[in-house]
Amino acid sequence: MFDDKDIKAMLHDAEEKVSPGIWSAVSSGLDAASAPVRSSKVAAVWKWSGAALAVAAGLAAVLLIPGRDNLSVEPALTESVAQAVPAADIAPAAPLIKDEDIAPVSDAGRPLPVTKAVPVRENVVEEVTEAPIPEEHAPDRKMPVGTAPASDFACDNMIAMLGPESVQRRGGKPDIVIGGVLSGNTANRLTISHMSGGSGSVPSEDIISENSVSSFGIPFTVGVGFRWNPAPRFFIGTGLDYSLLTRTFDGTYTAAGSVTQIKGEVRNSMHYIGIPVNLFYNIVDTDAIDFYMYGGGEAEYCVSNRYDLMPVSGDRISVFKKVDRLQFSAKFGIGVQFRLTNRLGLYLDPGVSYYFYSGQPKSIRTEQPLMFNFNAGLRFDL
Repeated sequence: MFDDKDIKAMLHDAEEKVSPGIWSAVSSGLDAASAPVRSSKVAAVWKWSGAALAVAAGLAAVLLIPGRDNLSVEPALTESVAQAVPAADIAPAAPLIKDEDIAPVSDAGRPLPVTKAVPVRENVVEEVTEAPIPEEHAPDRKMPVGTAPASDFACDNMIAMLGPESVQRRGGKPDIVIGGVLSGNTANRLTISHMSGGSGSVPSEDIISENSVSSFGIPFTVGVGFRWNPAPRFFIGTGLDYSLLTRTFDGTYTAAGSVTQIKGEVRNSMHYIGIPVNLFYNIVDTDAIDFYMYGGGEAEYCVSNRYDLMPVSGDRISVFKKVDRLQFSAKFGIGVQFRLTNRLGLYLDPGVSYYFYSGQPKSIRTEQPLMFNFNAGLRFDL
């Protein structure tokens, strides 16, 4: 606090100026009184003067202390206050987390560099970083943690574009296919077949000879089949097809053991049963539309080869010719399927077919082996 020197310095020249009139009145009063009474009054005046001085000193101390801005607190005072605070009143610091308690890992499952916080010395925080991880074990730092690599992103987009949903949706279950095929009917070479046994000879069987160029009908095929997928986006299809080939021409009929000839218009119709085997590859497969390509082959057997002659007069004459050999063909094309419901789709398969020479009766296939086909039908997903 303050010592006596400080108080004296503050109260120096602190005197109250009294007017001369008051002091004259006090002096005249003192002279008129007796000596004993005067001495007691003087003692009372000194007593009250001392009390006034004490009160003045106290007021001066109270009024002057707050105004002293040049007072400073020494560092020792701060230390003494800090030591005076009980340890129990200081809030405990948060426990430090040890390095071994933290094991950050990257999205690739490999540890990342760990930053350690060391104790504070002179208000400076030091950071210590562990040795870098070798490059062959370091995660990809070009992308944020948790982001899939660009290759996976591109792969996901490609899979979404190619339509793997249908493969997962079908789950390997087969499809039932019902459809038909229309082929071209323009032959690139036209010939006349002479099936008679020759002039003056007697045939051993009924003979139909051609006297004009044939007019071919549009080949028509219907069938039912099954498809299943042994691998993603791949389907194998097979089934049973029925095909009808027709043509008309002017011809002559000669009965077996006779030389009599009957002329008229001949209609030739051939009926085939075939077993196709095709491989399908789905390029785009969505809930609304499928786009694919296919290729394969087929073996067909002619179950009926019939000639019907309509003479100018008389009844119709029918002749059947047996065909022993199989008709082989190869096909390739693209297709699109529109999904009508979850299990029903309408498909269109334009393509091209090639029919190999195999001793078949004259038809659009023998005259024009390379043919364009238009296949259409319904597919039912089981």
